[in-house]
Amino acid sequence: MNLLNNARLRSFVAGGIGGFVGWLLVESLVMPRQNPFMSLSDLYASDALFGALAGVAIGGVLGLAGGLISYGATRRAWMTVAISAGAGLIGGALGLVLGEAIYQPLKGIPFLGRSLGWAAFGAVLGAAEGITRRSAKGFRNAALGGLIGGALGGFAFDLVGTAMPHDTGVASRAIDLTIVGACIGIFIVLLEKALADGILKVVSGRQEGREFYLDKPVLTIGRAEQCDVPLFNDPAILPRHATVRQENGRYVLHAEPGAAVLVNKQPINQQVLVHENEIMIGGTRLIYRSRKALDAPQPATPSYQPPPYQVPPPTPPYQPPAYQPPPPPPSAAPMRACPQCGTPNRVGARFCAKCGKNIG
Repeated sequence: MNLLNNARLRSFVAGGIGGFVGWLLVESLVMPRQNPFMSLSDLYASDALFGALAGVAIGGVLGLAGGLISYGATRRAWMTVAISAGAGLIGGALGLVLGEAIYQPLKGIPFLGRSLGWAAFGAVLGAAEGITRRSAKGFRNAALGGLIGGALGGFAFDLVGTAMPHDTGVASRAIDLTIVGACIGIFIVLLEKALADGILKVVSGRQEGREFYLDKPVLTIGRAEQCDVPLFNDPAILPRHATVRQENGRYVLHAEPGAAVLVNKQPINQQVLVHENEIMIGGTRLIYRSRKALDAPQPATPSYQPPPYQVPPPTPPYQPPAYQPPPPPPSAAPMRACPQCGTPNRVGARFCAKCGKNIG
């Protein structure tokens, strides 16, 4: 399922298959009628049929892949296939006639004339496919993607012709249409992602890996087929569960009445979405990513810088303390001898300490 939900790979493969199917149709229905002596009006008529067959095949297979993955085998899926195939038929016919008009005066210049001619074909075919996006930005992105894809396909046509000089054009057309279809498919998706203001990516649930591009002022989320972000087969999700609205340059998530919506695990009724917000709707977890946040320069992570080493000051040599002589002992109290027995007695004593005679 994750592989199918990879929009780039899915569109690349589907576009290539559509281009190859278109080549089969062209080789069987158009090329047998062409000859070197056709008038210019007949050539343009043949180109219109060529482009219509290639466009209906590329558009139909792209619509089939996207419709079945997005909506399952539902009425809206088959309606998407029909619209995509019809847009491819008209866009392919107009685009290849325009491409032929650009190619004719430049056909003598290798690679340039055919690249510009097929770029015009791819741009008109991509723009026709962009109608199914139901938004002006989706229309623009699909046209730009088709232009790049067509130019690469036209370049490949001449490249194959140069590498295979004996080719009658059969191999070149097969490779060319396959590359044109694949490139239109993948470049539409790449430009949608690169130019979208924001993305809702399913990170867990039945549609894990799918990305929904916020390229409209209002997008609906729910279980119904008509929703821009369809989340099927979950009874906890209402037919119309929530909307994402562009308000003052920000995307705001609004929960419908009675619908449980969590943003960063907190229930909300209305919430301005911030880059890397986690949204839980039923059993499906989505991450909101803002292109403005992705495009903003990220601050560099500072690396640890040790402080510069400083030489410690030299330790002064040891200086012993100067010798200090001890204080002199206290002087002895003055004495006087006893006149009777000669025993020394303290001055001021009245009686001799030995004979007891009065000496005072």
